[in-house]
Amino acid sequence: MISLRRLGPRGRILGALVAAGFLALTATPAGAAGPTVEGAGSSFPQLEIEQWRSDVAKKPYSIKVNYVSAGSTLGRNQYLDKVVDFGVSDVPFQPDEMTRANTRPWVYVPVSAGGLGFMYNLRDTQGKRIGVPTSKGGNGKDLKLTPKTVCRAFTEPGMYWDDPEILRDNPDLGLPHNKVFPVLRADGSGTGFVFNEFCIAVVPDVWQKFIQYVSSDAVLASQADSEFLAGRPSSKWPPFSATAFAGDGVANTVASDVAGANGITYVEAGFAEVRGFPNAFVSNAAGVFKYPSAAAVNVALGYAKRNSGDPRTDGTVTLEYKAPDPAAYFPSTYSYVIVPKDLPADKGLVLGTFLNYAVTKGQSKADELGYAPLSKEIVDIALDAIQTIPGAPPRPEVEVFKPTDSAGSGSATGSSDAGTVAGDGAVAGGGTAAGGGAAAGGGAAAGGAAAGGTATGAATPGAGVAVEGQVQNNAAAAAS
Repeated sequence: MISLRRLGPRGRILGALVAAGFLALTATPAGAAGPTVEGAGSSFPQLEIEQWRSDVAKKPYSIKVNYVSAGSTLGRNQYLDKVVDFGVSDVPFQPDEMTRANTRPWVYVPVSAGGLGFMYNLRDTQGKRIGVPTSKGGNGKDLKLTPKTVCRAFTEPGMYWDDPEILRDNPDLGLPHNKVFPVLRADGSGTGFVFNEFCIAVVPDVWQKFIQYVSSDAVLASQADSEFLAGRPSSKWPPFSATAFAGDGVANTVASDVAGANGITYVEAGFAEVRGFPNAFVSNAAGVFKYPSAAAVNVALGYAKRNSGDPRTDGTVTLEYKAPDPAAYFPSTYSYVIVPKDLPADKGLVLGTFLNYAVTKGQSKADELGYAPLSKEIVDIALDAIQTIPGAPPRPEVEVFKPTDSAGSGSATGSSDAGTVAGDGAVAGGGTAAGGGAAAGGGAAAGGAAAGGTATGAATPGAGVAVEGQVQNNAAAAAS
């Protein structure tokens, strides 16, 4: 049984969310002002959305906003079917959705930024939990994965944790000879779309092998969509392993020592931290293994390029996954609220008030919840978009909050930097992501200048691993 034992303000806030039962809709305040606004969609920003809902239910706002976290695809579909007042998605409307989308004009409002984390439940050969400090019964060492090994883990049946490529980057971790157990999203997932896009961009050979494997299996091929089979990013992962619904579903599965032993899943980094579990360190194109801290996410999103000119994606960004910046964590992404331009003015006032709060004062708790605060550029874009909502309140002043968790509090060592890549794990080169262009945000540079400067090249093949940091008391704690 995993207990919440994280220390510090982030642990208290995340613990409060779990204790309050935010998996379900919370009660709306008595005597709230205006009509109730209903939304549904992505689970990636769920922890932030629930915090904002709780905040605006109180004075001086006293408004009611309900939200169902069930995946980006559901959010877009319920928006298009007019079941909800707003949808939330990590990706823009897809080409096959545009006929319906054009019947309900919309605007994208970027609201959330975060790292796509790889939450795992793994014990070493001595039975100690990897990624957990020795003070909490763990082995005090962090799991390091390259883009190649992390993509292989979710595409290659029968892979073992002591695979030579994983072992090369974790020689002293005591990796067991147990099969990797990937837990996949069962629903249409924007998180999955972004992860698809990441793998296609950085390790296309791994992804092509996965397409060939799925295509050769009649059952799996029948469950894969045409976008995946054509080599493009898809929101639906072919279910060759265990599946669960939404971010909470996959995170709860991996967090179970019965169902999730040797497990790994892809989910917003805060979902692991709230459960006291670690996220893997992933190497970037500069050859540095990074934790999905708010600071590293902001640096990565600073390389995203704003989309314009195409109605389907206008107001979103194309993510970059291969910028050779030693301070960046990839994959990182945004989520947006999809807002109708024809919303009744009374609901527009409520939704506009909620969104104004979300992208300004609401960002003050972003890193405490496992996310990254929005940059000034993104906040400006969001506030401009909100002003197009019928009945929206006046545009507030821009408020920007800087990340405060650069130490990487979710790692066993308390550091967000785990050294350089050994072997050929670094992703060389630059350029934009291949594939469908994930709708991961609302605009230009989301992280400002890259901290620490831009690397001049990829890691040297064969370079040694230099793990930094000491085990600290504020690291993630998981207990049996």
